[in-house]
Amino acid sequence: MVQRWQAESGHGHPYGVQPWGNFYLQQQPEIRTSGLGLLSPLPDDLMLSLLYLMPAADLVRLGLASKALYCFAHTTDLWKALTVEELGGDFQWCGSWRETYLCHKVPGYKPGSHKPILVEGFYSDFLHQPWFCATVKIRPEWLEVDNIDRRSALSAAEFKEQYESQSRPVILTDAISDWPALEKWDRNYLAAALAGRPVGSPLCGMSWTSCSCWTCTYYIGGYSSSHALGEAVAISRGIVKVAVAVPRLHSTKKGGMKLARC
Repeated sequence: MVQRWQAESGHGHPYGVQPWGNFYLQQQPEIRTSGLGLLSPLPDDLMLSLLYLMPAADLVRLGLASKALYCFAHTTDLWKALTVEELGGDFQWCGSWRETYLCHKVPGYKPGSHKPILVEGFYSDFLHQPWFCATVKIRPEWLEVDNIDRRSALSAAEFKEQYESQSRPVILTDAISDWPALEKWDRNYLAAALAGRPVGSPLCGMSWTSCSCWTCTYYIGGYSSSHALGEAVAISRGIVKVAVAVPRLHSTKKGGMKLARC
């Protein structure tokens, strides 16, 4: 994705920092280990934490020691912290945090006079990702509310080729259109098919498997008609319980019927 974006946008990180994944795709040695010397065992986040403690002048000098330290010393967050700490809110934006700091703190500094050096062989996810997230182009389709294809009459071969192989989601609008239940299931059908069978109630306080306080006939014919919405009072084990529920029937994997709360 990063390489494709760089090809489309025509530029990469201004100092040449690349994600670590590129190291395995390119025939190019990494310079971090040699460039940091005894500091190389430190992870990038800890290394950057140490640099936060340095004043701007020392940070500039450190960037002259090696190419790896050059990349670290030009990290945007370091100069943002220096600008906010030393200038507060009394500054004018000059294109970048480093430029803003130098324009206000170094007499005679000309904005835009800094020309970044493109370093080769420096890989760091920690330094690359913030820059990438801040500069990546947002495509219009990413902002669409409903951007998942809705398809009907999709064959297995088409699904595999167009969606499964590309890891793309799709909504099948006719996946259950041939289910008999869509035409057969209504109150009369369910009352006849499940006559006398016990159903569980979300109001009685018992588990679905052990509850048998209602029959399906009573629920479909009586309770669901008069108590489907609002407050329902259930008397179980001598205790009056008040609950607000909208019970409905749903099918189980074994084909049975149970009450469920909406």
